Amino acid sequence: MADNTIVNLGAVFYTNNEEREYSLSSTRAEIVAIFLALLTAPENSNVTIYIDSLGTINSINLAFDSTTRK
Repeated sequence: MADNTIVNLGAVFYTNNEEREYSLSSTRAEIVAIFLALLTAPENSNVTIYIDSLGTINSINLAFDSTTRK
């Protein structure tokens, strides 16, 4: 890809099963979207992610905080 190429990606997950072990949330959806963006980005590319969800930001920071890993 050329420098400064903008790539758009969409994803959807749908279930009509009312009996779930865990609840779905916008935070989970945003984390999955970020994961997909990083997964599909070319190697050694710069990725800019714009997000206004403090819950999602905190969840990602917590996941990468080495002091909380087991």
